[in-house]
Amino acid sequence: MAKNKELNVKAKNRHKVIRTILEVIAIIAAGFFVIKSVFFLYHYEEPKAAANDAKGFVAISYFGVDRSGSTKHIGREQLNKQLNILKEQGFTTISQRQIIDFYNKGTPLPEKALFLSFEDGRTDSSIFSQATLEELNFKATMFTYADNMQSKDNKFLTTKDIQAMVDSGYWEHGTNGNHLSYINAYAPNGGYLGEIAEKNVTDKTKIEYYNHFLMDYLRDEYMIPKETNEEMDIRLTNEYTKMKKLYTQDGGTLPKAYAIMHSNAMYNMMDDSVEKVNERNIQHLFSLHFNTNHQSYNDAEQNIYNLNRLQIAPFWSTNHMLLKMKDESDLDIKMVTGNKKLANDWIVEQGYGEFTKQQIILTSEASKEVSATLTKKWPAQSIVEADFNGAIMGTQSMTLSDGVVKAKISLQKNKLLIATENGYKKSQLQKINLPEIDWKNENYAFGKATNYTYLETQQGSRVNSETYPNNIMNDRYVRVQAVKNKLLITVDDKYYEAKLPKELADFALILSGEHLTSDSEKEQYTDTRYDAFFEDVIVSKNREILYSTRASVAERVRDSAKKQYDNVVDFFIQTF
Repeated sequence: MAKNKELNVKAKNRHKVIRTILEVIAIIAAGFFVIKSVFFLYHYEEPKAAANDAKGFVAISYFGVDRSGSTKHIGREQLNKQLNILKEQGFTTISQRQIIDFYNKGTPLPEKALFLSFEDGRTDSSIFSQATLEELNFKATMFTYADNMQSKDNKFLTTKDIQAMVDSGYWEHGTNGNHLSYINAYAPNGGYLGEIAEKNVTDKTKIEYYNHFLMDYLRDEYMIPKETNEEMDIRLTNEYTKMKKLYTQDGGTLPKAYAIMHSNAMYNMMDDSVEKVNERNIQHLFSLHFNTNHQSYNDAEQNIYNLNRLQIAPFWSTNHMLLKMKDESDLDIKMVTGNKKLANDWIVEQGYGEFTKQQIILTSEASKEVSATLTKKWPAQSIVEADFNGAIMGTQSMTLSDGVVKAKISLQKNKLLIATENGYKKSQLQKINLPEIDWKNENYAFGKATNYTYLETQQGSRVNSETYPNNIMNDRYVRVQAVKNKLLITVDDKYYEAKLPKELADFALILSGEHLTSDSEKEQYTDTRYDAFFEDVIVSKNREILYSTRASVAERVRDSAKKQYDNVVDFFIQTF
């Protein structure tokens, strides 16, 4: 007994030593990133790529970048991967001046011109994207809010920070406006909330109807304007005047580029009188304006004050981004396949697949169900298991089919769907509620700002109680086996059964994913392409592994150590 106790103490001491070493490394790493955010070791070189008569350019933006990635911010490794692929496919970043000259003077652009931007003026976006910009010699615009630059919050870049970034050549400055706040807000129960500054919103799920402060008249609890046209004009113009004053104090300059918040409203759903005031101020102060955030391509006929940019969601696959860009332009853009040897094991239809040792990512074409079928059939009663990690607001499926009998197991809106069929006979469908997903309010992002009537505010929430934010992902282990006339299913640690019309013979394995159309979503603009993420796909029988994408033990140990290290570094960066 004493010996065991002694061994436990030694083990604890070893863990303490390992943890201390990791923490020291983390502090050094955090210090390195701080240094990198202050000192620029390289300088941007103007690319030598010749310009031609390109018909337009692609514009993409990232809301934020952090070290490891989150529900709202893309991780530095994923950012590096996406931008490297764009570089490999011949894209060249362009400046604000090149866009201005393209529209005003007809000056040619590179064949694959890319306007790259980051929004919200976040310090971490600058830190964790800088190395990639230097590696690729890419130029980007950092959009900021004027009042955040003057705050004491280290989360946001200051005028001094921006100047150092611009001096490096890798960055240009743009603006999202003066500040962010909401007007004409109502609770889900129809209660009037009025005007609320964004920084005072502690729980966005408590606000159902709202607009942004530049988008409409201030209205009372009955949605009747409580300001005249002249008062509205003065209020909006004052905001633009304050913005200019904040940017130009302390030796700063007003950016040439503007990306209004919220996006998509101008020339779409805004009151005509409000639109004219915004338009007058924007064209007086700025040289170009990005209005939308759900399209990427701008042709030569586009209005320079109504440009498109595609805001890349952090949960999108790389093929999702590429497919959006390809569908909106006539550019030669190729999808990525990852490990070609693994990709050859599968037949992908109505979409694209990216294959790695641990992960299969299927991206659907717009409004279609993407599927990947293993080219080999598997013995009856084989066990199939995989981790389902696609978005909850979609349909992610595994199908076993012998050509006559088919069993399709799906996760959709946190429900388990079991569909079985026998030849041409009508299929049977079971729906089972899964244990509730624990998602945090900070994962919720506003996406339904619009104009509305008082009657609409009193009709309750536009969001069905069964819906989830689009950035909430499944994290479910699924195991399936067909035994005689039964389908045995395990989801995480829960066991379910379903009847089969007849015994399943040697079968094909099909993985698939599809966008879920809904009239009651939390976002106004939804993309009908879906990314289905499958990890550790394994087919086995009698404990013999017949097929596996699971990493080796050594690889899993390495990945676990890396994750632990990343967590420690992230903690120190966020804390200090």
